[in-house]
Amino acid sequence: MRRFIVIFTLFFLFIAVTYFYLFHGSPEGDILTLRFTRYLLCIFTGFTLSMNGALLQTVTQNILAEPYLVGISGGALIGYLIGLTVPLKSSFFLSLPAFIFAFLGVLFVITMSTGKNGAKSDLIILSGIFVNLFASSLLFLSAYILNISLDQIIYLLFGSMNIVIGSNELPLFYIAIGTGFILELFLILLSRELDLIGTGNSEAKVTGANPEKVKLIVLIVSSLTTSMSVAMAGMIGFVGLVVPHITRELLGKKHLEHLPFLFFTGGIFLLFSDLVAKSLFTFELPIGSITALFGIPFFFATLVKKRYESI
Repeated sequence: MRRFIVIFTLFFLFIAVTYFYLFHGSPEGDILTLRFTRYLLCIFTGFTLSMNGALLQTVTQNILAEPYLVGISGGALIGYLIGLTVPLKSSFFLSLPAFIFAFLGVLFVITMSTGKNGAKSDLIILSGIFVNLFASSLLFLSAYILNISLDQIIYLLFGSMNIVIGSNELPLFYIAIGTGFILELFLILLSRELDLIGTGNSEAKVTGANPEKVKLIVLIVSSLTTSMSVAMAGMIGFVGLVVPHITRELLGKKHLEHLPFLFFTGGIFLLFSDLVAKSLFTFELPIGSITALFGIPFFFATLVKKRYESI
């Protein structure tokens, strides 16, 4: 009964936030089209970052793991900057170099944090922070070389849903969003294997699962979808940390119990954050600054809880 009430509440909140986001002020024509594009980007980013966070927490055995903190977002930003040096400037094209460097970023983090006794949780976060700091430094250096404006620097570092897409690029935008959704939904089919990996690699192998194969699939899909998000909306932190933990507490620890509903919780979280970012002042705040207001205290509380449990 409790689960049914939670699901119904999430669905109701999602519909209510969607209606307010799209239709407040009775928009028509081009304004509604612009809002719908921004709405889709919010849902896509919220869902993919939440899914990737939940999956990374499982495959790295680290409750603090998420795309921003393990270096995937930072790696994607490095690839995005490299993509700016080629003639074709479409943000969707830039997803390719962003994907390559996002994957390289997470491989670097895993390599640096893994020793004889496996990966160490604290080194995963430290290595991810190193990748993000390197990406930020490269961004400020590129600002002078590539003539990137201060507004674009802030947009890339903290994220924004204020994407501008020409009518000729809209079909490509919908294809990119749809592909990202399908890839993330495919990972839900791996729920049984992910549950086994969550108990430990040795237990998973005994039951016939292939942890290394599942981890590789998760890393590839997470890198690809996160790079798409960074290319279109910039780096947005802590979504993949906060939303999966809350969803697990509400709906259950097993992956099949909570992964499908990250579409609603991730969407609600980012839609609400974007509404706050647009409405708090007469100017628009970077959406990452809003998610960080929720995420940093949550990160600290989770870190303290983890340290307390290890004593």
